Amino acid sequence: MFYKVCRYDVQGREYLKTLNKYYISDLGLRNAHFNYRQIEVTHGLENIIYLELLRRGYSVDIGKNREKKIDFVARNPKDTYYIQAAYSISDPDKREQELGSFRKLDDGYKKFVITMDDDPFALLENGYRKINAVDFLLNERALEEI
Repeated sequence: MFYKVCRYDVQGREYLKTLNKYYISDLGLRNAHFNYRQIEVTHGLENIIYLELLRRGYSVDIGKNREKKIDFVARNPKDTYYIQAAYSISDPDKREQELGSFRKLDDGYKKFVITMDDDPFALLENGYRKINAVDFLLNERALEEI
């Protein structure tokens, strides 16, 4: 019913023993449990992205980059991706918060922010990419094609 996701230190390249995270296999059960009073769009979006990454065959951890968190470190036999999930990064402070998680990561892995923003701006600074969540869900190869 729940997926336990371990925290991975991307700088030290080791798993941490604390601050694991849990995702639910069915958001409807979660929402029913709370009588539909605590519907949090950002957490729901993050949960959906996690489940989709698993469905696509990725091994998924949550990352730690110094004092910042990375929502997902997604790996398959060929590639590794750092992914942030946010409803929107149109606000400059929110944008900095999400992109700040990628700063000082010079390992060559692709870095994505998956949002509900519907604009044509996919290329962000430092080679980071933004993908619309619907486009990500509809395109099995969304991460590989960019």
